[in-house]
Amino acid sequence: MHLEEFALGQSFFHRLSARIKILSFLVLSFSAAFTQSYYSAGVLLGLGAVFAAFCRLPFKSLLQRVWAVNLFIVFLWLTVPFFFSFRGVHINPQGLVLCGLITLKANAILLFTVSLLGTSEIFALSRALLQFRIPKKLVYLFFFFYRYISVLHSEYSKIFSAMKLRGLLWRRGFGAWKNYAALLAGLFIKASQRSERVYNALVLRGGMAGFPVFFEDNVKVKDWVFFAGVLLLAGVVIWL
Repeated sequence: MHLEEFALGQSFFHRLSARIKILSFLVLSFSAAFTQSYYSAGVLLGLGAVFAAFCRLPFKSLLQRVWAVNLFIVFLWLTVPFFFSFRGVHINPQGLVLCGLITLKANAILLFTVSLLGTSEIFALSRALLQFRIPKKLVYLFFFFYRYISVLHSEYSKIFSAMKLRGLLWRRGFGAWKNYAALLAGLFIKASQRSERVYNALVLRGGMAGFPVFFEDNVKVKDWVFFAGVLLLAGVVIWL
């Protein structure tokens, strides 16, 4: 499970300043979230698709993320447009309109996320948040949460494979639930042990003084031009 898969690239978006990408993401995401127009939501969704195309993201990985988000939206389509009465099931047109608008918004924000935030490494995003004067504790919490999702997934895969090879996950009935409970318990123990090792390593180093600086995040003229274009486009979309 590689969470920084989209950060590996040399496109225009990969070379943008992390600070500018965070600001652009906030502007576009809030524009998509607060718009009530189908036309505006469709324009933003198209813009997100253009961003993703220019980033040259792996299509299969992008499709997996789109599928994961829309899997939850399917439940909205199966519940929100319908209401029940003594005469049977009825379809509410306003519910259909609302579900369609939510679908456009959610997919637009997803594409903005992977094309703007996903094309930056976690170190660059964390340093940018610190430069925005976000409290250090929140930034460190975000960093460790992001970093150790993949670590926990790797530990889970190891435990799952070991139990599967031993035939512990093929049982049925109560025994199967006991084995899955043991899997979760083993994952919890692994996570606790890893957290202790990380804590001791930080204590030995005198705490976390800062994030490694692999390159200077200098905001260039092209970054400001891009952000100005985003602001202009967001303003136009809001007034549509």
